[in-house]
Parts: sequence; C-alpha cells; structure tokens
Amino acid sequence: PPSCFGCFSGNEWVCSDCSPSLRPRPVFLREAGESVVTCIAYDERTARIVLAAKEIGNSHARHILSSALASALKELIRGRDPNTPIGIVCIPSSRRSKSRRGRDSLAGLARDALRLLELDSQAGRIPELQLLDILRWRRQERDQSRLNEHERNENLRDSLEVVTMPADQIP
Repeated sequence: PPSCFGCFSGNEWVCSDCSPSLRPRPVFLREAGESVVTCIAYDERTARIVLAAKEIGNSHARHILSSALASALKELIRGRDPNTPIGIVCIPSSRRSKSRRGRDSLAGLARDALRLLELDSQAGRIPELQLLDILRWRRQERDQSRLNEHERNENLRDSLEVVTMPADQIP
C-alpha cells in the first residue's frame, strides 16, 4: 500500500494533511525581467515528491508534478491569443543525472504536462505549446537534491547558456 509522499503516513499517495502543500497553485514571479511561473511551493514535503519523481521515477509522483505543471501552464497562457504558439523551456538534467536516471526528468514531466493540455490545444482553447531544447550547461553544477531554494539559485547562477535555434523552429 502507498504512503503519503509528504509525511510517509497513511495509505494514500498524498494524505489530507499534506494535500494543501502539494496542490498546484500557480504563482507569477519576476526573475531577470522574465515571467516565471511556479506551480508548487518548494518545501520539505514537495522536495520528497520531486525526489520520488526524479530519482526513482515513481509514476504517481510524476503524475502529481505533471498535473501541477499543466495547471501552471494554463495559468501562464490564460487570455493569450490561441493562434500564437508558445515555447516552453526546461532546465535540462545534467549529463551525469541523465546517465544515472536514464532520462531527462524535467523534460519528461514537461512532455507529460503538455500531453495533459493537448486536447485543449487541439480544441483551440489554448495556444499551441512547444517544448524547446535551447539550454545547455556551461559548467557542472553541484547535486541539488539536498539544497534549499537559496542554495539552488546560487548553484545555478551563470551555469546555463542559450543555444541558437534555426528560425523555422522558433514558435
């Protein structure tokens, strides 16, 4: 039987005490002049679900996170012209992490979230969303699995670069 990702109690993937902290609540932030949408506050409980999804590929954890990401994407694109495609950019997993896990975890979650939104997109209710692979690591970062939010930000500062895309691939 499952136990709660957040507190390890009970027999549910997310118990009633932890569900409020894991419920998707898109929040708009401003970072370096760009709009950034977060979907779940990062705390001890959410760190556990992220690790379950990324490190062991737990399908229930992946579904919870991809649903939260889909919710955040819907919030981001609400009110935008449905005829204008939007590019989604993920921070790529490091080569070391991809090799260890056998996948790029965040890109996989993003693809899952886009599949959840695909029917709305086909019905013309939301713009076409495209996952763009345009970030590359400039240097190797520290393992972030045990870092808090501030330490993660410092660890990632100036570590990525944008790779130019051919014009016909830009949405």
